[in-house]
Amino acid sequence: MASSKLLKERIESIQDTRKITNAMYLISSSKLRKARRNYQNVLPYFTRMRDTISRVVPHLPEEPVHPYFHERQREDGNPRRAYLVLTADKGMAGSFNQNVLKLLLEKADANDRFYVIGQVGYRALRKDPRLVKEFQYGATAPSLQRARDITVDAIDDLIVVLETDDGQRGFGEAPPTAVITGDTIPSVAGGITQFIAPKLIGREVEKFDELHDIIDKAMVHNTTAKAAVEMAVYDLLGKRWNVPLYKLLGGAKCELETDITISVNDVDTMVRDAVTAAERGFRILKVKTGLDLATDIRALTLIRNAVGPDVRIRIDANQGYSVETALKALPEFEKLGIDAAEQFLPWWDFEGAAELKRKNTTSVKLMLDESIHNIHDAHRAAKLDCADFYNIKLMKCGGLYYGAQIADIAEEAGVGCMVGCMQENKISIAAGVSLVAAKKAIVEADCDSFMYAVDPEMGMPGGFAVNGGVYTLSDKPGLGIDIDF
Repeated sequence: MASSKLLKERIESIQDTRKITNAMYLISSSKLRKARRNYQNVLPYFTRMRDTISRVVPHLPEEPVHPYFHERQREDGNPRRAYLVLTADKGMAGSFNQNVLKLLLEKADANDRFYVIGQVGYRALRKDPRLVKEFQYGATAPSLQRARDITVDAIDDLIVVLETDDGQRGFGEAPPTAVITGDTIPSVAGGITQFIAPKLIGREVEKFDELHDIIDKAMVHNTTAKAAVEMAVYDLLGKRWNVPLYKLLGGAKCELETDITISVNDVDTMVRDAVTAAERGFRILKVKTGLDLATDIRALTLIRNAVGPDVRIRIDANQGYSVETALKALPEFEKLGIDAAEQFLPWWDFEGAAELKRKNTTSVKLMLDESIHNIHDAHRAAKLDCADFYNIKLMKCGGLYYGAQIADIAEEAGVGCMVGCMQENKISIAAGVSLVAAKKAIVEADCDSFMYAVDPEMGMPGGFAVNGGVYTLSDKPGLGIDIDF
């Protein structure tokens, strides 16, 4: 139990952070307004200069050949527009890809042209007649082969190793996801080597509360670094006491079931991916949506027809809906047998989430993901009654300790939980599924990221066995993963 002094210090720290973020918001808003004013002020001069150049050019001795000097018109008199669309080559980027594509479809008309960089965007627009198919470039490694056949076969990752005086080693993992947590490989590595590691040298492994406090207070934010180091401490503790992590955390069950993600794509590809997943033995699908309601319903309808009624389906809207659109969508999703809908609204809109839950009359459960970064978000969501489920992600909340606390907050509020993932390998997945096995409030798992690797073992045997979507946890001590390097 935290002391009153510690709680007071944390409250003051949170209040100071809130002041800073509010100030940053005001500064950014002020800069945006200033930029908009500057644009509006300069626009008349730009227009006048363009018109002047257009009038002068025909009277020049020789006609310029630069295309800028020729106003190109379509037969209907309207200028043709081209959009350069920047998306990712892979999923797992929060709502970035969906929001880019949604904005594109809102702004473009039937005669425009799309030049797309990134395979997510290219696949989603593949059947759109406005797509310039000859223009095909990847966002990460723009080779022809990469553009033709992109796969999620590599991630940027950092593995943490803690070693005791007697030679025992604990492993943790830090896969930074900048668009979600703000963390990068350099920031994680710097945070660990400069701020966390020096304070852990010489400490006793068994004094976990002390170690957790050191890790937590070493720096503000950088939850990915904290989660990785804490994970390694838990692994050492399990090895020291000769118990698997899920039992160390208080769990008794060693089997659980995960979903598998069906990413945003053209509808035919999404249906094909769903069928393939069902054939591999997955009984729960998480379908990415949020592009537009009509497309989402069409894709879900075809997926449901293809996989049959026995496969559970939930959706992840990645912040792509409004309250009004969500309320319109929920009855349609209910007809399709959708279990749950994850993060309809922008992450900051807790009041909107509360309104949506209050007005939801369907059987579809509402889940928060991007909104739940830490225990404070969980408390706020519980107080406002924002959701039926919280999605806990270790890299987001700072590790197993806080993940367990979020689960406890949820249980007290009568809310269920799911443990999710982003770009983790087997180390973090083993930690995540151990937490699922340990906590009564955690009844769902979205721990499928390592399954997209070319090598399922990823050079890390042990931890768990997988049969379809069913994990069976190892009884080896700690994480149960063997790494030799």
